[in-house]
Amino acid sequence: MDSNMNIQVSHVSKSFGGQEILKDVSFVINKGVKISLLGKNGSGKSTLLRILIGEEDPDLGSITVTPKYARIGYLPQIVDSKSKLSSGQKLKGKLQEVLSSKPDILILDEPTNHLDWQGLEWLGKVVRSFTGSVIIVSHDRY
Repeated sequence: MDSNMNIQVSHVSKSFGGQEILKDVSFVINKGVKISLLGKNGSGKSTLLRILIGEEDPDLGSITVTPKYARIGYLPQIVDSKSKLSSGQKLKGKLQEVLSSKPDILILDEPTNHLDWQGLEWLGKVVRSFTGSVIIVSHDRY
């Protein structure tokens, strides 16, 4: 992992159907920093993550990841569908899959939604032990 690694978000704005979701968002995340983005459902948190991973384009602004070869591991929100596995078990499996790709940056979208207290403890240990940068989006401040 590069010691100069960072993510720079500069003046990002995004609208859907005339409704402004993100307005002039700017921040820098340096190597190894762990942050949480908190906000109500529908406030643009997941949209910002999709812009960070390149799945969406901002209307204005830019995202710069340095170095360009930094690997981003992304865990989207887990939507419960008919499965023999619980939502928590699916989340754990998907996160282990993401971690096996050896990312430099870990981006987690609402990872606590379907976890019991044991799952929350497990997730906390995973995040604390991860040596790269972590961005967690949640509407749950705990």
